[in-house]
Amino acid sequence: PLSAAEVRFLPLAYQFFILNYVVREGSKFFQAPLSDEFRRDAVARYLPQVSSLDVTPILELLGLSS
Repeated sequence: PLSAAEVRFLPLAYQFFILNYVVREGSKFFQAPLSDEFRRDAVARYLPQVSSLDVTPILELLGLSS
């Protein structure tokens, strides 16, 4: 099972994934047109949304809220 600290860490892990594997290294994993599109989407949509991600419902579902 996950701890509350691990659940709270999920947004940071997601942000790292987007920055590292989509923005920085995306061209190694995707064809050029897709890589460009994914980078644009990451910067315009996904990274801004990470800062407002609320993990409270996950904590409550797992019985880890305090």
